[in-house]
Formats: sequence, structure tokens, C-alpha cells
Amino acid sequence: MTTIAASINSNTVKAFPDFAIRDKLGNGIITLDTEKKQLLFLTKKSETASCIVIDLNDLNGCSVIKEYSSIKAGDSSRNKLRRFLKNIFFKLRSDNGPVTLSVYNARQDLNADVRIVESKAKKWQRIISKFLKNKVHAKSLSAH
Repeated sequence: MTTIAASINSNTVKAFPDFAIRDKLGNGIITLDTEKKQLLFLTKKSETASCIVIDLNDLNGCSVIKEYSSIKAGDSSRNKLRRFLKNIFFKLRSDNGPVTLSVYNARQDLNADVRIVESKAKKWQRIISKFLKNKVHAKSLSAH
């Protein structure tokens, strides 16, 4: 994993024009470089952006984790579970240890549609999981 910090302008979606697969995900942009087999996750805080570059060859697992605030007895029957959602994380597991990417934070992403963020996070989980299955399949073919 490599982290790059730089100053960027408001056109962050245009930061990766050559990538076929990219999405705005919460407060960041996620994109896949299929040629180099790298996942890039760009986030912006203030005027500084950081880009995490993850080599997909090092990954062995991927999941979407949701964190909820405390739910008192009776609250869940009166409110949708989404109301209690605090965070959505993208957890990537590799031989070098886990990498956790924050894709939704209720305090910071006040205007975000949680259903869309969650849907995109699951979409990326499927994309990465598919790559991991292809990697396992390629290893098993080369072993024969």
C-alpha cells in the first residue's frame, strides 16, 4: 500500500480520467487500474488529498463493515435501522495486514444518500472479490 498526499482542485473525479471503473464513494473516489491491478482510493480533507494505492495481487479478502450507534429497546421498531448507521468501512485483507477505508461517516457526510453509498460499497466489494476469485483460479491453473 502506498499513500500519496497532494493539493488538488475541486475536480477530483477527473483525477483518474483513464480508469474505466471509478465511483464517488462517500467523501472519496475509488478507482481500479485493471492494467496495473491496483485499487486507488482518493480522499480530500481541507485542501489536501490523499491517495491510497493498493496492489490487488496482495489482497486475499474484502468486506463491507457497517457500524451503528447504540439502539435502545423499542427504537428499532419506530425507526429504520439506517437512522442508527454511524460508519461504513471497506475492509481489505492482505498478507501485509488489513486496510480499512472509510466510505461513509454520518457526522461528515450529512448530505450523502446512505442507500447509494452502501450500494456502491457492495458493488466494489463484488468487483474486488471477482478479481480475487480470478487470482485464485489463475494460481490453481498454474499449479497443474
